[in-house]
Amino acid sequence: MAVCVTGCPRPSKQTIENYAGAEAATVHEAQGRKGLMAEYMTPIYKPAKIAGPAVTCQVAPGDNWMIHVAVEQCQAGDVLVVVPTSP
Repeated sequence: MAVCVTGCPRPSKQTIENYAGAEAATVHEAQGRKGLMAEYMTPIYKPAKIAGPAVTCQVAPGDNWMIHVAVEQCQAGDVLVVVPTSP
């Protein structure tokens, strides 16, 4: 079942700028040790850094409809995170 949650509060520009200078591990610790991915996952392009509110979507195998829905929810500066459910 597809669900789209709209109207989520977004952090202020100042909050995003404050997070932009922090390392992922520091943010993880400050948030009560939540949300850090496995240590073996590393960036493909290490110089790249992003900071912004995440718009997340979960997609079924062979179906990209929710990606289109999520893109419509995105605002300037948002980071789109797509989670496939394929095995």
